[in-house]
Amino acid sequence: MGFKKVQAAIAKKSGVSKKAAGAILASSTRKASAAAKKKNPNLKKVTKAKAKASKVQKKTKIKAIRASDKPKTAKRTAVKKERANFRERKANIKKIAKTKITK
Repeated sequence: MGFKKVQAAIAKKSGVSKKAAGAILASSTRKASAAAKKKNPNLKKVTKAKAKASKVQKKTKIKAIRASDKPKTAKRTAVKKERANFRERKANIKKIAKTKITK
């Protein structure tokens, strides 16, 4: 699989632009181990990153982070509601048990 195909796959999977996907791929390529570079010498062709990221890349990264947070918060809210319902049901069962014992 070539660089462009992997870049397109990353863009599609994570929902970011191709430019941002290229940055992600380049970063992971730079972090590749020595053993990986020995197996695939093309990894050595990727040069060092620029010192400063552009505003577009920062915005894209922030959007990706926000998008990844949304499902987690929705899940947390659902879990909280489920726990509250469980506590309420438990309290109702205790009330019913007390009334039956006294009668």
